[in-house]
Amino acid sequence: MKNKLKLYTFHSIWILILTILICVFVKALSFSTMFLDPIGQALNGFRFTDTYFYVQNADSKTSDYNPDILLFDISNCYSRTEIAAALQRISDLNPKAIGMDVIFGQGGVQDTISNDSLIRVVQRSPKLVTAMRVIQSQNGFSLERSFFADTTKCSEACVNVENETVRTFGSTVTVGNLTLPSFAGEIVKMAYPDMYDDFVKRGNKTELINYKALSFDKIHIYEPFDTFDIEDRIVLIGDFEDLRDFHGVPAMIDGSRRIPGTTIHAYAISTVTKGRLIDQMTDTEGLLIGIVLTFLFSIVCARTFLKYDKVSGLLVNVWQLILLFFLTIIGGIAFLRWNTNLNLLYAMLGTGLVGFTADLWFCFSITKIYKNTFGRIEPKFK
Repeated sequence: MKNKLKLYTFHSIWILILTILICVFVKALSFSTMFLDPIGQALNGFRFTDTYFYVQNADSKTSDYNPDILLFDISNCYSRTEIAAALQRISDLNPKAIGMDVIFGQGGVQDTISNDSLIRVVQRSPKLVTAMRVIQSQNGFSLERSFFADTTKCSEACVNVENETVRTFGSTVTVGNLTLPSFAGEIVKMAYPDMYDDFVKRGNKTELINYKALSFDKIHIYEPFDTFDIEDRIVLIGDFEDLRDFHGVPAMIDGSRRIPGTTIHAYAISTVTKGRLIDQMTDTEGLLIGIVLTFLFSIVCARTFLKYDKVSGLLVNVWQLILLFFLTIIGGIAFLRWNTNLNLLYAMLGTGLVGFTADLWFCFSITKIYKNTFGRIEPKFK
């Protein structure tokens, strides 16, 4: 029995080493050539959490409601005077915070009166957070801000989100050499300072946005509203029909995978304020778990190749499918029940490769190079 265990362990260690070497080689090759770029792009565009959100949102009964956020739509309103009047009324009705997810350019000479009215209202709205955006130009990175930002000295925060698919947010946004307070973070800081402090103390540079289906009250600027709609709520003002501000998300939200940026900010804010933060396993922890599981599976593969030579390929494929399915289920349960994102990427990658590397290793074990290096070929145990 000891000899068998020693033999399995010996082969397993080398199978693990070979698996790691192949992973390192493929990663290095993907950096230096375009040949593997499609594979790299596919891996970068996929997250297991996308699947979990899809499963979660497929059941309409899981949808939640956040009464603390009101979405205020100014689409098809081109009058800054009307927007200023609406903002004034919102401010007078005692909201917790107002997020203006709109950047106002200077406009023409004919807009002077409406611009002045907007400036006065902004100056009288201490709970207002206005948007700014980092843009890239030939001279590097610069800020796009509303025309009244310097005059009013209002609170500003960055509305930049990830390219392609928006999955994460943080208390700050870093674009190029600029690090700025994030739009969602500043609103949480203003409305729920204690929650913001706890959020920052987690020490994570970014957090996953919890895209579990969530509904919000929504009012258009031309619809009537009163104190009940505004008081003690976060009001997010945006243009919900501006396709330039639509972004991809990893889940179906309101029947679409592209939603307004203002809605994304609402989900990010709710992630902090409604107990929806997702705990994430670190990359180092995921790597260690991946190495351990890959080694254990290597032992299974070594035993299978040595004891069941004729059907070893079939058996290893079956073990692989079972283990990958098991890891997927474990990851899904942890995510859906406990809001914990287990980093199982390395474990799944190792599991998927071990069958190939084990086959490669045992083919090598019948060569003269192997015999000259490790001595005689060990007998197969039946």
